[in-house]
Amino acid sequence: MRDIKVLQWASLVLSVIILGIGIPFYLGYGSPIPFTQNEYTFFDNMWLIVMPIVFLFTFIGLKWKRISGIILILFTVIVQILSIIIVRDAILVMLVPILLGVLNLWVYYAKQNITI
Repeated sequence: MRDIKVLQWASLVLSVIILGIGIPFYLGYGSPIPFTQNEYTFFDNMWLIVMPIVFLFTFIGLKWKRISGIILILFTVIVQILSIIIVRDAILVMLVPILLGVLNLWVYYAKQNITI
């Protein structure tokens, strides 16, 4: 039971870090609305679409761990793959939402006493 509490706190702290640091950076990027600025590349616009979804499911993960974990992992991995295809480089900072997704699923399954 103590292990589950540690996982829950780790998930909460990571969520607060993502939301507390990520949202100001996202809003400070310039125009956070995708495809409105001509100087933004397709790659920039792709991440402007991804970030609000990451923030939304990070926030949802505070209540519903399973759906948040699944969406964060799938969506971020898909966009990482697209990033590798388009610019031949992975965005390492986006491993943090993947880590949060894994942590959320871990908390969910630990609370359900389900082995993966």
